[in-house]
Amino acid sequence: MEKTTLLVLLLSSCILVFTNCRKDSILEQIEGSYNVDEECASAVFDYTLSITSTSGGADRILIANYGDFGVAISGTLTDRFIEIDDQTFTFGNQQVRIFNALGEVDGNVFTSNYAYSIDGGAPELCTFTATKI
Repeated sequence: MEKTTLLVLLLSSCILVFTNCRKDSILEQIEGSYNVDEECASAVFDYTLSITSTSGGADRILIANYGDFGVAISGTLTDRFIEIDDQTFTFGNQQVRIFNALGEVDGNVFTSNYAYSIDGGAPELCTFTATKI
């Protein structure tokens, strides 16, 4: 009985360590700066953004300059997929809301789709491909 309990505890610890190490290695892979080519319904944009970890948990990230709005937004990393939180912030003198934002990192390429609205207006859809610098 003691051997079984010890074996279960040992296996549980190994799984926990492996899962956290895997998240850390994925995060290390995607952290950094990216050159972005973005296409929205109304215009095309080129800019840079950066991805960093946060202190909010092993799966939480910050994306600085997402959408070229000059602010950092938060998201959740699951394997190589990023779910970006719906967020509202001030850009100039306007209220911007980003929503329905999802992303994926594959190697040194980060792709994302999102919608945004300004001052409660009609939403605009955007998609981008970003290459790690």
